Parts: sequence; structure tokens; C-alpha cells
Amino acid sequence: MTSDSMRYLPIFLKLDGEPCLVIGGGQVAERRARALLEAEARVTVVSPQLTPGLTVMSDEGVINHTRRRYLPFRYPRYLPPCRPYLR
Repeated sequence: MTSDSMRYLPIFLKLDGEPCLVIGGGQVAERRARALLEAEARVTVVSPQLTPGLTVMSDEGVINHTRRRYLPFRYPRYLPPCRPYLR
């Protein structure tokens, strides 16, 4: 039995300099990328297309952009260590 207040897990992560992967290039991805940049993470976005805002960030070198569909086996360094079967 879970109350509504326990549906979300508040979590704080120190992302300074850590690589973070954002999958997709839409508005949600842009918001997530901006939030990760605020936390000083190193952001890579994987998507065939980007929003205008993500395009500017990519052109300025603020984020890395890989122009293709996401394929999990191409990004093993982003997989959490608790899922070794995906490595």
C-alpha cells in the first residue's frame, strides 16, 4: 500500500562534471538538458532532430549532439552499474 505522497522519490545528485545522456530532441529533452546544465553536468543529446534551443546549445558547444536514433548498445558508459546485463 502506497500513499500518493510516496509515488515520487525525492533525490539529490551531485552531477558536476558527470556525463548525462538525454534521449530525444523535443521540448521535454530541452528542459531536461537545461536542468542538467544548471547542475553542471556534461550533457549529450541523442536525437535525429533538435529544437531550436538545443540546436543553439549544440552549435555553441554547450552540449554534445549525436544525430541519430538512440541505440542502447552504443552508449554503455551511460548505463548504471546496477544493470550489468546491458553492458
